[in-house]
Amino acid sequence: MPRIVFGGTDIIANVVMGGFKTTKSRQVQVSRCRRLLSAAWRVGNLAIHGNLGTPVLKLALPITFSSALIAAMVAATLAAWEAIPSDLPIAIHFGIDGTPNGYASKPIALWTMPVAALLSASLFVLSAKRDPKAAASRSFISLWLLISTVLATGHGVIVLHAMAHAG
Repeated sequence: MPRIVFGGTDIIANVVMGGFKTTKSRQVQVSRCRRLLSAAWRVGNLAIHGNLGTPVLKLALPITFSSALIAAMVAATLAAWEAIPSDLPIAIHFGIDGTPNGYASKPIALWTMPVAALLSASLFVLSAKRDPKAAASRSFISLWLLISTVLATGHGVIVLHAMAHAG
């Protein structure tokens, strides 16, 4: 009997398809069940799934983590926007000793990292949809979380440094 993995729990196809008539072919029943579960996944959370019986890779953790970091980056940018004067060059690159050695204008310095984080998260989601087997690896999710964390940390350093030198 085919198995469907849903939310980390195995569900037997007959239990999910309780309302279907038994006179229909098994393939049609499984196809309807697959569509029903796919709709539930789209509503509940984003999941990448392969053929019937293969484990489901839930991307809820990296998507939630990336979304939270992007929201925090945008909130930090909006909070700093009024406090930082428009004519103040903002440090965006720092040397090994911590001294700034690269500067940018206010919009570039405050919006580049959040936009880059949004683009990288979008690329990770698209690549996971394109190749679910590669997305199933721990290294894929680890790389996604690492890149999101590095971008958010860099943005935090830029905003905090700009806020310290604005007043």
